[in-house]
Amino acid sequence: MLRDCSLVGGRLDYLNGRPVAGMVYRYKLHPINLYVWPSDDAGATPHIYQRQGYHLAHWNAAGMNYWAITDAGDTELNGFISDLRAHPAS
Repeated sequence: MLRDCSLVGGRLDYLNGRPVAGMVYRYKLHPINLYVWPSDDAGATPHIYQRQGYHLAHWNAAGMNYWAITDAGDTELNGFISDLRAHPAS
């Protein structure tokens, strides 16, 4: 389990016609939506963006694309990403 976060649900979404795994984690009162799908990229370090009050992070690892979106702060999102990358099967 990720430190300070709990998995509250998951679903299959479609993004540009591609099936995407969607997982919802909770950090205190803040949801963190995580989207994952296969990638041809070898890997990239996470980059965090801020848009309309939300923090978004994108990175590639182990042949997968990751996007995380939350209304929590960038410090909390960085902690979530660090924990996820340290324990990818959680």
